[in-house]
Amino acid sequence: MKQAEKHFMKGYSPLFVAIANKQYDTVRYLLANGVGGDIHDKDNNGNTILHVLVENNHSQDDLSIVAFLLQQGADPYARNNDGISAERLANDLGRTGLRNALLPQKTGLSVSGFIGTLFHHRTTPRLSINEMPPLSQQLKPG
Repeated sequence: MKQAEKHFMKGYSPLFVAIANKQYDTVRYLLANGVGGDIHDKDNNGNTILHVLVENNHSQDDLSIVAFLLQQGADPYARNNDGISAERLANDLGRTGLRNALLPQKTGLSVSGFIGTLFHHRTTPRLSINEMPPLSQQLKPG
């Protein structure tokens, strides 16, 4: 990618500009065709595409693009020059919808994996207190 193409205006690639202006079809096009910026690019302040998304957008409509960007390899825990991740920025700005959309990445689980794990825990039989061995048997000196 040419230097002029990568640093479009004041450190913002076309990809960053599209995210900031909620042009999500353009974002998908740019990433699909490998033009206008890379998913891992940072601006002059060290912000990633997810930082820009969190700073500029915070409606319900923005949640689907978060999933897409995460699938493309965006890292919600990459830190900017101030040491702040996009996930923390969303939390600090009170953008809970965006923050929650970024959270499954932290555990390494996809949303469907998280739901499956949650379902498993709710349906897995647990021992009742009467089925547990007495504490004296559990703490026998070795």
